Amino acid sequence: MQELEVAEESKPLSIDTNKASGVQTSPPYTYTHGQKFKAEICGTECEGKVSIGASGNIYLCQDKKIDTDIAEKFGHLHDWYIGVGGEESLRATKVTNLILYPL
Repeated sequence: MQELEVAEESKPLSIDTNKASGVQTSPPYTYTHGQKFKAEICGTECEGKVSIGASGNIYLCQDKKIDTDIAEKFGHLHDWYIGVGGEESLRATKVTNLILYPL
């Protein structure tokens, strides 16, 4: 599995990660290709899987919000580009309340 740890774009306000369960609820996030997520994209609740492209770009694959068209969507209809996935990238791509679940 491809795993990508995101370089810190800015210091997180707080780290609220539940390490016992492996659920990540606040930055800095560690993304893994195929990992399940839940988030709001432009205010719409979405669930799906994370896809990491060959260049390291990160996409949230889900069925509600259309953005780009990548090959590996894990059976979902759409994907949403989130750049490198850091705090600034999430803010710029209008992704909030991101939760990453362990594989």
